[in-house]
Amino acid sequence: MSDKFTADKLAWLEQIACDPDLSILAKAVAMVIAVRYLNRESGDAWPAVETLATDVGRGKTQIHEALKALELRGHLQITLTAGGKGQTNRYRPFLKPSEKPEGKSRIPSGYPNRSETQTLRNSGRNPSEFRMKPSEKPKGNPIEEPIEEPIERESISPPLKRPLAESRDAEFDQFWRVYPRREAKATARRAYEKARKVVSVETILEGAIRYAKERAFEDPKYTKHPATWLTGECWGDEPRQPQIIPPQAQRSTGRARSYTDEAMELIARRRQEEQS
Repeated sequence: MSDKFTADKLAWLEQIACDPDLSILAKAVAMVIAVRYLNRESGDAWPAVETLATDVGRGKTQIHEALKALELRGHLQITLTAGGKGQTNRYRPFLKPSEKPEGKSRIPSGYPNRSETQTLRNSGRNPSEFRMKPSEKPKGNPIEEPIEEPIERESISPPLKRPLAESRDAEFDQFWRVYPRREAKATARRAYEKARKVVSVETILEGAIRYAKERAFEDPKYTKHPATWLTGECWGDEPRQPQIIPPQAQRSTGRARSYTDEAMELIARRRQEEQS
């Protein structure tokens, strides 16, 4: 292939696929970084962890573990940022010398490979010492659209796991049943679609269940409308101490508790599938 950038990218993905010690999730994360976010001009990518988690359908903790595995195996260079809103880490693919195609590459060399990383670990030194300094951060503007000549997903990694519900409508119906206030359903559905682009269905359901417990036996007129709760990303609010429900009230709320139990069972089943 005449395009050097694409040739190097394919060689890196082949390097990832041939590493038997990488998990399927780590390979999927590498594929998403290369196909969707790798910048042709700067040679690196900077998607947020939340974005990668949404792309592959996993949690942020699992994404952090996958990125660390790619770094320790010598496949990925991670440059940490100072943090703050809108700031993300930089990820740059690393082609090992023995697997680099002939000619000058856009993907930089000089990052410790597997043997060097193992030596560092044995000596007690931190591999992060070899990361780029902030002043050496490559220039270039982030791109929103996929880079040219996208690679077919099926050729890189196996299919990802199915979502929690059979469809987005089924997900929203589950949320609607557990949320403590059911008004303006059409507006709430539109807000739910936007929220699902940011977080997983498990996060939304857990937040809705927690909020329902907090609002138990509170004045319902002060309970947020579902669209307001979703638009405000209130699933991330600090939890408050829920009200203690008297025994006689528990008997009168049997249907609401059954909806909550159903949602919790779906969340547990989804997480069990991710761990299997």
